[in-house]
Parts: sequence; structure tokens; C-alpha cells
Amino acid sequence: MNRFVAALAATALIAPVAQAQEPPRAETRQEGRGPAPGKTAAAPPRSAAQAVPRHQYHVAAKQPHAWRVGDRFDRRAAPDYIRVVHVEHYGLAPPPRGHVWVRSGSDALLVRLSGNLVVTIRPGVFS
Repeated sequence: MNRFVAALAATALIAPVAQAQEPPRAETRQEGRGPAPGKTAAAPPRSAAQAVPRHQYHVAAKQPHAWRVGDRFDRRAAPDYIRVVHVEHYGLAPPPRGHVWVRSGSDALLVRLSGNLVVTIRPGVFS
């Protein structure tokens, strides 16, 4: 009986403390329209001078990159990037072990996988 009374008294003491720590959701989130609990508010909107049109985010990737032998290949800078699987279809030699043919615009590049270095350039293969 004493354990039951002690557990009941402990529950009565802890329950108001637990309720006081959790604020009501509607008041905290401004009637459900604010940021979620634990999240920060969104950044203020940019002015017209700072705004970047949506179509200009990836313009740099669409311009052809002038690759040279020895350059470090970055596929984000290569327009129409794709790994060439069927090399014989395009008249390319099979790549040596550790190398891969990739498309960059209308050019085919032989890239060494360790270090992503451009080894060979075949211009106009995909034109």
C-alpha cells in the first residue's frame, strides 16, 4: 500500500512539471503558419537587385568547356555529360583499365578514374 501511495504522489508532482515544459502548438507556430518547432525562420526575401532568375543558376554548365590534356575533369562543368558505354558505336578504342570515356558536349574525353585527369580528347565525336 505504501508503494502505491508513493507512486501516486510522485505522479501528481511530475505531471504539472511535464505539462509546463511543452508550450501549446498553435500559439508557438502562429496558428500553424510559422516554422516547425525547433526550426529557424526563413531568410528575408532578396531585393530585386540581389535576386537571381531561376534560369540562370546553371548557365555556366551549358557553355562548352575548353578541355586540355592534363586538366582535372569535373562533370558539373561538362555540358551533356554521360559515360560512354558502347565505345565501338562511336569509333572509340576500348578504354584501358582505370579509364573511362565520357561525353562533354560534342567531344569524347578519356578520363583516368584515379585523379579524374583528362588523358585524351576526341573532338566532334558526338556532332
